[in-house]
Amino acid sequence: MDTAIGYVRVSSEQQAEEGLSLAWQKEKIEAYCSFSNLRLIKVIVEEDAISGGVPLNKRPGGSILLNEIKSSKPNHIVAYSLSRLFRDAVDGLYHSREWDKQDIALCLLDVGGQAINTRSAMGRMFLSMMLSFSELEKNLTGERVKETHRYKKNRMEVYGSTPYGFDRDDMSLLKNEAELQVVKRIYKLRDNGLSYGKIAKCLNDEGIVGKKGGQFFASSPK
Repeated sequence: MDTAIGYVRVSSEQQAEEGLSLAWQKEKIEAYCSFSNLRLIKVIVEEDAISGGVPLNKRPGGSILLNEIKSSKPNHIVAYSLSRLFRDAVDGLYHSREWDKQDIALCLLDVGGQAINTRSAMGRMFLSMMLSFSELEKNLTGERVKETHRYKKNRMEVYGSTPYGFDRDDMSLLKNEAELQVVKRIYKLRDNGLSYGKIAKCLNDEGIVGKKGGQFFASSPK
């Protein structure tokens, strides 16, 4: 009997709540392996929400998956969708080609309601196309997020944590004149040649606190 290893991941708590939970993905993988007469060795679970743009070998669960492949030598790797494994085309193509060399098929369950298997030429072609579109979607999403942040910043709207020099009023930012004076001083000290570390020490020595009441550091948001 052929063997398989499953892999499940979510990128956010919201995603888990909206139907792509780890348990739900695991059930789909188990059902597919049972139907396809594959012995499921184990399902690797990415315990913490992590972006699919992070290379597989840089994720905790991804590293476990790659080590398990070396030790168990499965015939199949099963994931609910391509985005669960990869959102980066280079990373996806590299690993899928390495698995091809080891005669390991990649099985993706949600492809227009069908499953694809990279043991076939058609399956490999679809995988290459899907990786390209997946990376495109990731990059477009990143551009939209940056544009949204830029738009909100220009309109003095909240788009993240409240920056030093402003206070939050619901979804709007209001100037904090006392903090803005500190910001102006930071720029002046910087213009005078002081390093960020020396500027932070100067502010801390004077008892000036950061946005959350803590100390300033050289790595504090500029």
